[in-house]
Amino acid sequence: MHRLEALILENEDWLVDRVVYYAVAEGFSEYTSTLREAWRASICGLSSPILEAIAAAGDTSNSQTGFGKARESIVAFGVDQALKHRARGIQLTDFLGLLKYYRRAYLDLIDEHSMPDSDARRLRGWILDFFDQMEIGLCGEWISASDVQRLRDLQNRAKSLTNEKNKYLTIFESIREPVILLDANHHPTHLNHAAHLLFCGEVTPGASYYGASNSPLLNTQITSMLEGSPDGGHDAVIKTLSGPREFNVNTQKMLDVSHKFDGTVIILNDVSEYKRALRRAEAADQAKSTFLAAMSHEIRTPIAGVLGLARLLRDTELTSEQSRHVDGILSSGELLAGVVSDILDFSQAEIGGRTPLPKNFDVAGLVSQVLLVVERAASEKGLKLVTQINPDLPQQLRGDTSMIRQVLLNLAHNAVKFTDTGEITVRVAPLQRAGGPDLVRFEVIDTGIGLPNGPKAWLFDPFTQHDRGGASLKGGVGLGLAICKKIVASLGGEIRCCANRPSGSVFQVDLPLQAAISVVEEVSPQSQVARARVLVVDDDMANRAVAEGYLEKLGHFATSVPSASEALERLNSEPFDLVLSDNRMPDVTGLELLTRIRALPADRNATVPVVIVTASVGDVKATGPGAAEPDGVLGKPYDIADLSHVLRSLLPEPSPSHLHEMAADPMTAPQEDRELAIFRQHMSCLGPERTRRIIEAFTHSTPIHMANLHDCVSTGDWRGVSSAAHALAGAAGVLGLEEISQCARKIEARAEVGDKTLSPDDVFSLEHKVDDARRRLLELSANMELGQS
Repeated sequence: MHRLEALILENEDWLVDRVVYYAVAEGFSEYTSTLREAWRASICGLSSPILEAIAAAGDTSNSQTGFGKARESIVAFGVDQALKHRARGIQLTDFLGLLKYYRRAYLDLIDEHSMPDSDARRLRGWILDFFDQMEIGLCGEWISASDVQRLRDLQNRAKSLTNEKNKYLTIFESIREPVILLDANHHPTHLNHAAHLLFCGEVTPGASYYGASNSPLLNTQITSMLEGSPDGGHDAVIKTLSGPREFNVNTQKMLDVSHKFDGTVIILNDVSEYKRALRRAEAADQAKSTFLAAMSHEIRTPIAGVLGLARLLRDTELTSEQSRHVDGILSSGELLAGVVSDILDFSQAEIGGRTPLPKNFDVAGLVSQVLLVVERAASEKGLKLVTQINPDLPQQLRGDTSMIRQVLLNLAHNAVKFTDTGEITVRVAPLQRAGGPDLVRFEVIDTGIGLPNGPKAWLFDPFTQHDRGGASLKGGVGLGLAICKKIVASLGGEIRCCANRPSGSVFQVDLPLQAAISVVEEVSPQSQVARARVLVVDDDMANRAVAEGYLEKLGHFATSVPSASEALERLNSEPFDLVLSDNRMPDVTGLELLTRIRALPADRNATVPVVIVTASVGDVKATGPGAAEPDGVLGKPYDIADLSHVLRSLLPEPSPSHLHEMAADPMTAPQEDRELAIFRQHMSCLGPERTRRIIEAFTHSTPIHMANLHDCVSTGDWRGVSSAAHALAGAAGVLGLEEISQCARKIEARAEVGDKTLSPDDVFSLEHKVDDARRRLLELSANMELGQS
C-alpha cells in the first residue's frame, strides 16, 4: 500500500486545484476562502488520517484498531470544520455540498492514476467510508445544537470577524503609500487615506469604506496608472489635487483563487523629489563636464608646448646621450598627456571616454619606448629589463598606440615600484582562441612582492592600493590599474593578474589587434564592383582637396562643398553613400549637420552614414534629446589608411585590395624634415597633379586666414580670431604642419576665453611660420617628381 501513500503525498497540489475547480464550477465558492493556502490546509487535514489508516491497516481489513483510530481522526476533523463554518452562518446543505466535491477529488485521484484494480477498489472503499462517517458525525453534531447555542455562536463569530475586519481596515488606512483597489472593470472601489489626500482632499480615514466617495480626477488617471505591465511597476506623471507628481506605479492582480474579487491593487510611490534631485545631479554633472572640458584644454596646452619643444630639440644636433634624454622626455610627456586625458574622462565616469584611434605601429618600438621611461628607476634598483617578442607576431600591428603605451607604462611603473631585486619582463605574443577573434597578449612580469591571496579583482577598483609589508605604491592615488582597466575595456580587451612563481606578479592584457593596414598603391575602376558616392563637407579648401584625393585614390566618387547648408542642398537633390564632414564649421558643427541629415525625408539620404572629422575626438558626442551619434569619427590629421579603415566598416563594398605599405608613420619617420612626413605621404599616394592642387589650396587660403586674424585681433573680435585660427589649424594639421597647427590652436584657445594679452606680435610670429611653410611647399610643387621629393 506504500504506492497509495506516495500517490496522495505527491499530488497535494493536484488535489487543491481539483477541489477549487469544483467549488467555483459548482457555485460553492461564495463564502469560501480566497487564498490558496486555506484550501491546502483543508486537504492536509483530510489526507493525514487517510495516510494513518493506510499505514495502520496494511493488507488487513478496515476493522483493525489502527484503522478505527484513523476513522475517528477524520470524523473529528470534519466535525471541527463544520462547527467553524456553522459559526460563520454557513448552511448545512452548503457545507455538505462542498464536502461532496472534496470526496470526488480524492476519487478522481485514484481513477486518473493507474494501479491494480484491487488496490483501487480498496482505497475507494476507505475514502467512501471516511467521508460517510464524517458526514454522519458532523450532521449529528450540527443538529444537536439548540437555536440559542447557534445564535450565540453566530454572535461570537460576528464579533470576531468585525474585529478582524477593523484590524485590516486600520492597516489599510495606515499605509503611507497611496493604495487604490480596482474592480474587474478597473473602477476604483476603495482608497486608503493617503490616496484620498491626493485625489479627494482632506477626509477622515475610512471615508471610501464607510461612505461613498467619488473622484473624477482619479477616474481620469486610472489609464495612465495601468499603462505599464499588468503586474509590475513603471514611472508615470499623475495629476493630483496639488498638481502633477511623478510616481512609481506598482500594479498587482488580486490573489483570489475563488475569483470572487477579480480586481487590481495599485500602490503609488511618490518619486517627485527623487527625480528632481536626480535632474539636479545630472545638471551638476553636466556643469562639471563643461568645467573639465575647459580645464582639459588649459592643461593640455602646456603639455603640447612641452612635447612640441622636445620634438624641435630632437631635430637639432645632439649627442647620443642627449638624444636618449630627449626621447625619455617625449615618452614621459606623451604618457602625461594620456594620463591627463584619462583622469578627466574618469572623473566624468565615462568608460572609454576617448574613442580609440587606430594607427600602424612597430611592436618592438612600442615596447622599447615603454622600457625607456622606466629604465632609470629600474637601474637605480639594479633591476634587469627584458623584452620577449614572439617571432610569430607580425612586426607591425594596428591599434591605438597612445592607449596601449599608457597601459604598459602604468604596469611597468608598478612592476618597478613593487620589485626590489630581479627583473622586469615585457612579453608580447599572439593568442589564438576558439570561437573568438585572435588576440595579442601583452604581459608585464616582475619578481617583486607578489599579489595578495584570494580574489584580486579589487586591485582594479579606483583609489585602491596593494599594501603588503608597508610596500604600498608611494606617491600614487590608486588610479593606475583602474585607468588601465578602463582603457583596455574601451579597446575591446581584457586585463587580469596572477602570481609569478616563486615570487612576483604577472599582469596580462589581451587585445584584439589587426596586422598593420597597407594603403592603396593604385586602383582601377575594373577592380571595384561598385563605387561609393561620398559628400565631403569642409570649409577649408586644402582639407577638401586632401579628402577628395584620398577618396578618388580609393576608387570612390567625391563631391565636396564648403558649408553645411550646401551639403543639405546636395543631399536633397542627389543620392550619396556616405558623408565625410568636418566638425567645426562657420555655420554649424558636424554634429548639428548630422542631426539635420537625420531629419531629412526617408528618400533623401536621411540614413546615409556620416563620419565626423575633428581635431578633438573626445568632443564628438551626441548631447541633448534627439541628438544623433555619428557612424564614425576620424581624428586630424588622418591618412589614407585611416580613411580606408572607416570606409570598409561603413560601406557595403570593401575598399580595393591592391594595397602596399605606406611610408613610415610620422612618429617613426626619419628625423630630417619630420614635419613634412604626412605631406610626403600625400604626394606618394595622390600623385603630382593632386598634390599641386592641395598646395595651391593651402597657399591660396592661408593669406586669407592670416588677414582675418590680423583684423580681428586689432579690433578685439575674439570670436572672429577663434574662427580664423581654427580654420588655419585645421588646414595645417591635415598637411602635417604640426608646429603651425599647434600655434594656431593656442591662439584659438586664448581667443575663446577672451585673453586680452593676445597681441599682433603673436599673429606675426604665426605668420612667419606660415610664410616659411608656404615657401617650402611651393618649392616642392616646383620639383614635383616623386623621386626628387
